[in-house]
Amino acid sequence: MAFRVRPLLLAALVGAACVVLALSLWRWTTAHEETVVRWLDRLPDQDRLLVYVDVAALRASGLLGVLAGSPADEEPDYRAFVRETGFDYRDDLDELLAVWSSTETAFFARGRFDWKRIYRYTEQRAGQCLNAYCRLHGSTPERWISFFPLTTRVLVLVSGANPYAGYEYQWPKRELNPENVPAEPVWVMMPGWMLRDRDWLPAGTKAFARPLANAERLVLAMDAVPTGFEARLRVQCRSPREAETLAGRLQAATRLLRRLLSKERKQPNPRDLSGVLTKGEFQSVGDRVEGRWPIPIELIESLASGG
Repeated sequence: MAFRVRPLLLAALVGAACVVLALSLWRWTTAHEETVVRWLDRLPDQDRLLVYVDVAALRASGLLGVLAGSPADEEPDYRAFVRETGFDYRDDLDELLAVWSSTETAFFARGRFDWKRIYRYTEQRAGQCLNAYCRLHGSTPERWISFFPLTTRVLVLVSGANPYAGYEYQWPKRELNPENVPAEPVWVMMPGWMLRDRDWLPAGTKAFARPLANAERLVLAMDAVPTGFEARLRVQCRSPREAETLAGRLQAATRLLRRLLSKERKQPNPRDLSGVLTKGEFQSVGDRVEGRWPIPIELIESLASGG
């Protein structure tokens, strides 16, 4: 006698299979979600300057409007880009990771993109798009801009001499520990050697950068606190003894700055770095150094206005 499957049983089996498939897909998507950790996994190497901004958090706090200034102050080229692509970072960008090396600059951006308009914008400027990978000339003939959608909401863009440099960022190359990625909405991460050339640093910070130049890696982050904002320093050293020495040198630099201001009969100004650097606190914790500075809102407003 032939075996026959009842319609209700067949429907139940198909429904169960769909549920299992949906759960499996959800688990895979969750495990492979394009988080900042996954972006860092894709970098060709870790010896780079990294800047991360949680733009959505700044927008919600009202701080983005302070930092961005007026739309009337924006470059005409950017206004044209917004008009033709429909993408404006003030409203459409949620997260940004900028990556600098000696040869190229890369950006991971999470937001809302109209890909058809972006592709059309690229082709109108003599660019080419093949299988969603686009490239076009940058501001100089020897510089190329390449970009592609990592997901529908994540754009990867690379600027450098190689028009195919973006391919280097398509696949993960390592698996970082999420605990090593800062949780703050704004942070900078770099190897210490980048501070050996201190000509690009703001006045007043060079005395602090000098002892940091030998660190393996350092993080400078900013977050909101009940009293306003706070900058935080985390430095990875090679040993507990090195960390203890570094913390002492940073404390000494802070005391020296206070004495210099006192000698000149000046008070720390909340609208410049003197109001921040003189209030630094540092301690060593094992092979790490932790520091913090209060950030007055007056300083943020001054920086945003170009002061």
